[in-house]
Amino acid sequence: MDIQEIIVAIIVGFCILRVALRIVRYFKRIKNNNSSCGCCCSGCALKETHGASTCCCKKIEEKSRKS
Repeated sequence: MDIQEIIVAIIVGFCILRVALRIVRYFKRIKNNNSSCGCCCSGCALKETHGASTCCCKKIEEKSRKS
């Protein structure tokens, strides 16, 4: 093996390792979030519905505590 082939193999191995770690970190971040929309920054119907239901539930809880 030439030195060039060794260097290329090291670079390719580093790239594969980096991609694998980013994929694992992505799924770990999703697993740690309570909602499925926790990692999204764009608005969508599911995120808005989830936010509205959470807000509604909080208002109901506050009313029941006051009573």
